[in-house]
Amino acid sequence: MVINIDVATAVKNFLLNYAEVHGLPSPVRNVNRVTQSIIFLPAEMSYRSVHRDFLAGLEENSKLRALKYDAFRKLWHQLPYIQIMSPRTDLCDTCQQLRNDLQFKARKEEDAQDLLKRYKEHLAKAKLERNYYNKNTKLAEEQRKFINQNYSILKGKIGKIYYLSARKVHLFGIQDEAVHEQINYVLDENELLGKGPNESNLLPYFNL
Repeated sequence: MVINIDVATAVKNFLLNYAEVHGLPSPVRNVNRVTQSIIFLPAEMSYRSVHRDFLAGLEENSKLRALKYDAFRKLWHQLPYIQIMSPRTDLCDTCQQLRNDLQFKARKEEDAQDLLKRYKEHLAKAKLERNYYNKNTKLAEEQRKFINQNYSILKGKIGKIYYLSARKVHLFGIQDEAVHEQINYVLDENELLGKGPNESNLLPYFNL
């Protein structure tokens, strides 16, 4: 497909409208690269997903349906102020909204102070949640190490838990129908000879 001015304009208009609907303006200007605020698309999006949305919005007989992904991406790079947000900078909606309001909407000192107070309160709550998450993550890691060390017997090694394991016992009962009485014996794990006929015959004899 030939990339002419009409194709470039169509892609540009689509990206501008797409960014207006889905994008979020950066709270600061990146003066080193462009002279206007960068518009970030959500981190879950990608160049390929936006290209699919571009094709899905075209009419069935549109010639733009022949526009390949690589060509679409090259045309996108001509608009450096429309970017996809990195996951590490993907702030929550509340953070983004408050930062944008502080940057662009706080015209009066009272409004700025109120927004700043709300922003600090939100950050304090987020810090509590982050500390709670980090604490439980550390606890889970310690428990994982404990399990690996003490249950290594499952891998053919004897761990500390081996010496603290519960004692195994055997329960053997004999029912005397004449007197309607049952006698139960609790035998330690080292008091049995093992499986087989000798074991089965020895226990009734012991009862007699």
